[in-house]
Amino acid sequence: MPSAGDFSDLIESVLNIHDDGIAHNEHDGLRLTQISGNSRVLSLYGAVEEESTAWAFGLDGRTARLTLDAARRGAAPAEVDADDETEGGGYAVLTLLGPNGDGRTDGRIGVNTRHPRHQLDVDGVVASSGRVGAAGSRPAPADAEWHTIGGPYQGCTALEVTAGAGRRDSGKYALMHAFALRAFDAKGEVTYHQAHYGSRRHRLQLRWLDDKAVPGNYYLQLRVGCTYGENTRIQYHLTSLWLDPRMDGSIAPEEA
Repeated sequence: MPSAGDFSDLIESVLNIHDDGIAHNEHDGLRLTQISGNSRVLSLYGAVEEESTAWAFGLDGRTARLTLDAARRGAAPAEVDADDETEGGGYAVLTLLGPNGDGRTDGRIGVNTRHPRHQLDVDGVVASSGRVGAAGSRPAPADAEWHTIGGPYQGCTALEVTAGAGRRDSGKYALMHAFALRAFDAKGEVTYHQAHYGSRRHRLQLRWLDDKAVPGNYYLQLRVGCTYGENTRIQYHLTSLWLDPRMDGSIAPEEA
């Protein structure tokens, strides 16, 4: 007959969400929770005899932050996030931030940083076989008329624009890479790198246009110098290069 001690051992051998931080159910699948306030949720080791963690997942429920840490091996980098050492000595290879109740409404991903400041924040070198801005969502027929492709903007704006137009066997092709800058009501500047086939009138042009209905607002417009024919449109991509239109970041903090 099983003794009271046997039943006690059986109970102790069963995983308990409150004591062990582990549970399994139909709704959550495998459920892991922190124990005793430790930020570590899961640690991975290369071998049973190893004492140092190879990889670890940490969770900060207060800031909705999930971090994948790698063990430091050899010399530490010259510049390290200030709280890396206090988080167990791991190096934050990947950080996921979810929306929280402190005003952050976007999700963020950090690579080699524990504190991503943008939707994707990479503290390191990015290598890619190509780069493209956001595809233009507004129609821009290649009909020699001006078409609004960006705005309304206010304050200081810096945009990178790539655009192209053409039609097979038409003899009309144009490609443009430009930077368009403007500060409040000033005229603004546009600098071009252009390539075209055929007449110079085939080239693409940009301009800033003031909003007559709303003072201080302005738009970016695009056109080709001549019509390219029916059912031909201008393809374009926009990249914003400046995210502080009113220069709030230039205000120095008050000295203590």
